[in-house]
Amino acid sequence: RDLPSFPTRRSYVLLFNLEVATDPLISSDGRTVAYVRRSNDIMTDKARPTIWLIDVATGQQHPLMAGSGSYFSPRWSPDGTRLAYVAAEGGSPQLYVRWLGSNESARITGLPDSPGALAWSPDGRLIAYVSSRGGLYVQNPETHHEVQIWRGGGSSPSWVPAPRR
Repeated sequence: RDLPSFPTRRSYVLLFNLEVATDPLISSDGRTVAYVRRSNDIMTDKARPTIWLIDVATGQQHPLMAGSGSYFSPRWSPDGTRLAYVAAEGGSPQLYVRWLGSNESARITGLPDSPGALAWSPDGRLIAYVSSRGGLYVQNPETHHEVQIWRGGGSSPSWVPAPRR
């Protein structure tokens, strides 16, 4: 009779060395790809999502947002100069915007729960998102002004052109 085989310490270490790329997005000029790289932290026994950029011409990759927090849901602004993303750095996940020219980030929200399904307006002035507390919101990343435009549930906001007059 065969006894069941149990994973060895080595197989656990190999499992924690696995990394997965998800959520790839190409910038509007086609020069850069942003994606989420999920790795595993053997010390905390948790997955760690970080945001990376790839230079399409050279294939060079570098982390844009990495550290002890979780960084995910990158979304390019229409002009490709900013990247909206969600980060959890000790508290509940919040919406951030990264200005790529200056490499500075700003927290845009102070929500009690996680924003999701981020979508930039076509002119890049606003970001729409859904909240896990229910509702659809639009926020100006420059002024931080937030407006709830729908109180019900929602899944994926998208922008449509204004009607022509």
